[in-house]
Amino acid sequence: NGTDITDWFDYDSGNFWEQAWLEGVDVPDGFALALAGGGFTGNPWAYQSIGVTDGQPLMTVTFDYGSFADAGNNRDLGVTWSAYIITGSFTPGQNVDIHNALGVTLLDSVMTSSLGVLPGTNAGPTTLTLDVSAAGSNTVYLRVTNFTPTTTQGDNGYLWVDNVSVAVIPEPSAALLLGAGALVMAKRRKR
Repeated sequence: NGTDITDWFDYDSGNFWEQAWLEGVDVPDGFALALAGGGFTGNPWAYQSIGVTDGQPLMTVTFDYGSFADAGNNRDLGVTWSAYIITGSFTPGQNVDIHNALGVTLLDSVMTSSLGVLPGTNAGPTTLTLDVSAAGSNTVYLRVTNFTPTTTQGDNGYLWVDNVSVAVIPEPSAALLLGAGALVMAKRRKR
């Protein structure tokens, strides 16, 4: 994954062929982050620094996700996005997971899933919102992993993620809130 998806730290067992299972997949820009675990050897993951949120309380993550073309049958796909800050001596790196690491604080985590996704199809785009209000002036790290949304064995995995974009949602300014309050008061006085 790392050669096609730059700036992401991920787990590489050395046994995965880059993009091998993405042949013939309707991936919007031609390259995707392959998360093939779940039912195989545990859940794969990837994360990267997305910068500082400047005290804004919410962040959206918009992305496409889907099933590999050679999945063999419909898949139940689950995606988890999490936001973290480093509060200690943790050093990000390849094959070093940020989840549950010492010196790291989880800010928020959100999951979504789609059941019965046809092989080679896109279940997105999807937008989720994460609470990053506790980030302060710390750098936020965004992590993605897959999960099994059902108990059907062998019906998970084969997941790709693509076109990831993030945006902070600014808090309404004090002036805007005061202006809205003044309008409400003006309407009350007219009655």
